[in-house]
Amino acid sequence: MIVLPITLTLLDPILATSLGGDPNSNTTYPFIPGSLLRGALAGYFTQQNSVDLPVDPEAKSLFFNGHTCFLNAYPVDDSEAQNRMLPTPLAWRQQKGVPKGRIHNWSADDADMDSPDQPRGLKSPFCWPADDHVKLCEPLRYFNVHNRRAEDRKIGRATEESGALFRYEAIAPHQLFKSYILMESDTGLAVVQDFLENRTVLLGGSRGAGYGRVEVHLGETIDTNDRSWREISGEPTAIAAGSKFTLTLLSDLIIRDEYGQYADHLTAEMINRISELAGAELVDSFKQAAIVGGHNKKWSLPLAQTVVIRAGSVFVLKPKTPLTRQAILSLEARGLGERQTEGFGRVAVNWCREQDTLWPEKLVPVTNTAGSPNTLEGESQKLAKLMVSRLLQRKFDRLLTDKIFQINLGVRGRIKASQLARLRLVVRNALTTGDIKAVALWLSDDHLKRRARDQFETARIGPDRLRDWLLQQLTAPRQIWETLGVERDKLPVIGPVTSAERLEDDALASEYTLRLIDGVLARAGKEVKEQ
Repeated sequence: MIVLPITLTLLDPILATSLGGDPNSNTTYPFIPGSLLRGALAGYFTQQNSVDLPVDPEAKSLFFNGHTCFLNAYPVDDSEAQNRMLPTPLAWRQQKGVPKGRIHNWSADDADMDSPDQPRGLKSPFCWPADDHVKLCEPLRYFNVHNRRAEDRKIGRATEESGALFRYEAIAPHQLFKSYILMESDTGLAVVQDFLENRTVLLGGSRGAGYGRVEVHLGETIDTNDRSWREISGEPTAIAAGSKFTLTLLSDLIIRDEYGQYADHLTAEMINRISELAGAELVDSFKQAAIVGGHNKKWSLPLAQTVVIRAGSVFVLKPKTPLTRQAILSLEARGLGERQTEGFGRVAVNWCREQDTLWPEKLVPVTNTAGSPNTLEGESQKLAKLMVSRLLQRKFDRLLTDKIFQINLGVRGRIKASQLARLRLVVRNALTTGDIKAVALWLSDDHLKRRARDQFETARIGPDRLRDWLLQQLTAPRQIWETLGVERDKLPVIGPVTSAERLEDDALASEYTLRLIDGVLARAGKEVKEQ
């Protein structure tokens, strides 16, 4: 088997449209399907050879008979090796509301099923495990609104009678993705290398509207006569009869049941049809179903919509006979189900099987900014800064509002509304002058009378005394970003203009600290008055 690594640099947004969503919008997959690479190469092959693809022997080997597989292009991690990340297993669970908390692998033998009292699946679609940590990644998205041109091309614009708005949600440009092309032999390898090597190709939809340009770089060809190459790291080990093992889907699986219908699950009969797994017992499963479609470019017709088992689904099996190392490699190299030439049906055996818990590391999508502007000048720079500033303010205001109403108050019967109103007046004055120390001075022992101090110490915010919580916020205003749950990797960015440095601005931190205190006091005063 010949393995050809491919690195894709997105020069434009990519629109690989998935099914579902609003009828007036197109939403992309978070990856580049292998069918796009296969379709682009098929178009090039037709142009160069002027042949009918279904009857040409070389074309059959490249596109139709399963001798060549075009795997999905997934994001790369931030390591020097630029590993191709893989779909996050659906067997992983995390405590709800704790995005940085420990990840529990429910498919492991010694998994503690009751560890998270409010378990949820992971939101990041891609991951790459490294020891007891796992890198999680979600590709950046690009949103754009278009309007359909009037049917009368002389007008060239939308009118009241014709034309509508629609939205595209695409993969943002300048990100790096990695794919592999698997070939049974070197037949057609020269054609693939000639088409893809260090050149720009067009992939996806709306290529005439500024979407789809991708720069392709080929890696070193891997020639494995024993089919020993794996999409995951590590070498496989033989599995004894009666021992549990996991089968993880690295791409969507299209498979039919015993009645010829597309299935969203695996049955004993379907497992028995897989030669390496014949007789294996299905012990447990963590799966989801989805629907996929496609497009036949030659006939300009859509493919039938098909039920699939989603990538990341995990099946726990128990083999009846020993599963050898060679059988595992053969199963992973061949894949399962239908449309394998387009990257469907990729599997991994015992991936992360021995790790019952992992610690997450959020990974910013790896980008290549060589094709993006390094600087903006004049009005462009000023406009970009203004846009980033407004986007940042809107994000912070939304987080601030959510936090004010999430805080658990214990003020009824413990403090008078007049005391809260006096402190709010001091906070409002501090917002005008920017003097946050004036509020801390007002709450000090030297200024606050004993009766008022007792009320602020009796009232509660969560487990803390109200006075202690206020002084904690005022003495360390920069902790406001952690209090609000600001994620640095999700701050607004426009070209070279970023907003991360705003988190180091003491004046901005003091402003939002005072606004948080003012909002909490306003809510507390309302509760006291209602009593």
